[in-house]
Amino acid sequence: MKPYQNKDLLYQKYIVENMSVQQTAQVMSCCPKIIRWYLKKNNILKKSRSEEIQINKSKLAAYYNKSFLYQKYITEKKNMYQIAKELNCSYSTIWLYLKKFNINIKPAKKGTKSRAWKGGKHTNNCRYILINYPNHPCINSNYILEHRLIMENHLRKTNPSHPALIEINGKLYLKREYIVHHKNQKREDNRIENLELWYKGHPTGHKVCICCGGLNA
Repeated sequence: MKPYQNKDLLYQKYIVENMSVQQTAQVMSCCPKIIRWYLKKNNILKKSRSEEIQINKSKLAAYYNKSFLYQKYITEKKNMYQIAKELNCSYSTIWLYLKKFNINIKPAKKGTKSRAWKGGKHTNNCRYILINYPNHPCINSNYILEHRLIMENHLRKTNPSHPALIEINGKLYLKREYIVHHKNQKREDNRIENLELWYKGHPTGHKVCICCGGLNA
């Protein structure tokens, strides 16, 4: 049973604790429309619009206060997520009031400083694993395919004169025209023993020997 389907809990939050529809929805992790529907279904008397507005202003007065927001966001250097958690409201609410009060919103942090940072590795829609490697010459938006990087590192260590490698600024990299194929068709399995090198694509191209660089038809 969802929290908003519990009549007693809904009554407790909305009537006893005197929450607004918006606040009740936030506590129960749903949208206000659902709360309104269950209030009507359970014959719980709904507050007037003016009462709702007054409750929202009195209970969440902090983000209506420009000085308070400026203090938290600029002086204390807290981010919007931290302020939202402190005030028990959503990130978007804080963002809207910062905009309303013309408080300069800081640019989103990128890379290791981002809230979304997951160690520099993620899987794309094609199930290939990507690694954050901003200085690599063959990157796409600061990321490179992990299986290519593993093959590249393997060739550097075992056969630096391999024809699949090209030197750029004193360092060896895998040429773009060489394709790294997964033997077992599992794109997340990037063990070197599961990888093989192909020239000009697979299966129409040619398999390349990792050791000598020779082509196999």
